[in-house]
Amino acid sequence: MAGAEHLEARVARTLLPPREEGASKAEVGRVVVVAGAPGMDGAAILAARAALRSGVGRVTVFTHPDLVRPVAVAVPEVLVLPFGWVGGHFGRTAADDVAFRADAWRAVVVAGPGLDDLPGATDFLDELLSGCVRPVVADGAALKTLHGSAPAPYPGPRIFTPHPGEAAGVLGQDIGSVRADRAVAALEMAKRWRATFVMKGGPALVATAGGRLVDCGGVAGLATPGTGTVLASVVAGLWAMGCSSEGAAQLGAYLVAEAGRLLTERIGPYGFLASEVADAVPQALGRLVRGTE
Repeated sequence: MAGAEHLEARVARTLLPPREEGASKAEVGRVVVVAGAPGMDGAAILAARAALRSGVGRVTVFTHPDLVRPVAVAVPEVLVLPFGWVGGHFGRTAADDVAFRADAWRAVVVAGPGLDDLPGATDFLDELLSGCVRPVVADGAALKTLHGSAPAPYPGPRIFTPHPGEAAGVLGQDIGSVRADRAVAALEMAKRWRATFVMKGGPALVATAGGRLVDCGGVAGLATPGTGTVLASVVAGLWAMGCSSEGAAQLGAYLVAEAGRLLTERIGPYGFLASEVADAVPQALGRLVRGTE
């Protein structure tokens, strides 16, 4: 894309966080996932699975109380807890409780998948983004907190992962204008909210508050439900393992694109699933480490 740097494999390789062979799960990062409402348990499951596939050591999911059991059964490798939900509404301290746990665990948070239709979700996520001192990857419903003017500086670093439709809502533009120049839209959001933005779509673009724009690639088959959640969660995992915010965004987008390329070769150009993209991330990571991409 004109005006954007292209992330090459040799550069992506330098973004990989160092990892000692004898490291324990407690030493290679923790992700807290805040996701899932009744009927959207798949979002919490995909987010947890993708975070694990990034290579992070521990994943904890905060989800709607009705989803604790199905998520725990679907992804037995993670700890699943209910977020504060009282009488059909988020509890008064729900956001503070998640932020407190994330801080105590020194975790990176990925917040928003599958929460769009839950009453009070935007306010809950706004409180979480405004109050959590830990790094947060904001996806899905969390992007609705960006409508209007830019807020006061967040207490911790943030990465936002909109697709063009969400970006149009954030910027108050029609989706056609955003699609016509996704690079301009990504850079405008990054500048306005002083954060890193990953503009999903083909190709994924990473924009920084300082005006840098990086094309991280992509394939047509990634246009399938759930791949945005996978991308956000892989980014969170890499961030938790020691990448910088910019490095995690770039490397996460690159690995998801590479996973898509692997599935294109294996299955075909269309029709693979977001869960398969998540499961292909370790192979994409292996290819990058070995230099066989």
